Amino acid sequence: MSFLCFSHEQREQKIRLSGDVNRYKLNVKKRMEFARDNGTNTLMLTSTGEALENMESIVDVLRINRDLESPFKWVELQTSGVGLLDAILFYRDWFRDISTISLSVVDIFDSINNANIMVMPMDRTVPINYTVAELKRMGFNVRLSINLTNIYNDVSVSQIFRRLIELEVDQVTFRKLYKSGEDTKQDKWIDENSDGFTVDRIALYIKDHGQELERLPFGAMKYSVEGISTVVDDDCMAKEMKNVLKYMIIREDGKLYTKWDDKGSLIF
Repeated sequence: MSFLCFSHEQREQKIRLSGDVNRYKLNVKKRMEFARDNGTNTLMLTSTGEALENMESIVDVLRINRDLESPFKWVELQTSGVGLLDAILFYRDWFRDISTISLSVVDIFDSINNANIMVMPMDRTVPINYTVAELKRMGFNVRLSINLTNIYNDVSVSQIFRRLIELEVDQVTFRKLYKSGEDTKQDKWIDENSDGFTVDRIALYIKDHGQELERLPFGAMKYSVEGISTVVDDDCMAKEMKNVLKYMIIREDGKLYTKWDDKGSLIF
């Protein structure tokens, strides 16, 4: 086991579901302790939307983590980057507990196009170059989690890595887009904008040009390519059957699950 993911929803939703905020926090603490006791070493702060929209919940989790007998030392935040630099300044003390910022992006070459695809408010477009440079200056490890679409069909893999080198990121994860299978608006968008053979091209390039490092607990191989820690994640929703858990997930109800989209995966 590697990741304990804490999926944030609106604080009002959390309170409504729990009925009692203190009891809710106690339940979360028990599940964090359980994950820690069972070999989980990474705490991932994430969301079904934008995690930073609910900073109070993030602070709650970080506060609980500090109170654990054996706190998570490896803490990551997954975010689109919208409002990130302001949040770091305002919640400076709490961000000291976070070691890695994982920026979710689609277009690494064009910040405006990236904002359009990710439906960012126009006045809150994330300038990729500046944001990465600022995060590095502040001492964070920076990962780009690239959601692969057809914009990369006409881009060579070497061009992608040249861009990553230019940005001076520490890590990159290439993510295959996941469909829910429920014919949602998002599913239709993925059908229209799928990445084609990009995942296969990237995987082949990494094997040819990278150095194997180690196999991650959930099965993916990590490589070093041009000094960048590199992973291809073609199962980001943990749908494949494996003999290990990829995630433990604390959902908005404060309970622990192993799947993002299946309440039948409840542990307790």
